[in-house]
Amino acid sequence: MQQLEKKYRDQVNFAWIDTSLYSETEYDQLKKISQDMKVQIPPALVLLDGEGNVLHRWLGELNSQEVSKAIEQVISKRLI
Repeated sequence: MQQLEKKYRDQVNFAWIDTSLYSETEYDQLKKISQDMKVQIPPALVLLDGEGNVLHRWLGELNSQEVSKAIEQVISKRLI
């Protein structure tokens, strides 16, 4: 995913969340966000548009080519 971040950093905002780094209060907030986005197990990647709408969701092991293709589609539609 770091390669994708480098490739698209001028077109897409990336945010990484590692729940092991947060306090219990923050963890509870992140858990709610995860539930709202239907992310149940890490690792997970959620692609959002500029309005915060979920466009794509990947759970488990990620395929960088598949993710790149989805990002390209979104960029071409100027949704981000």
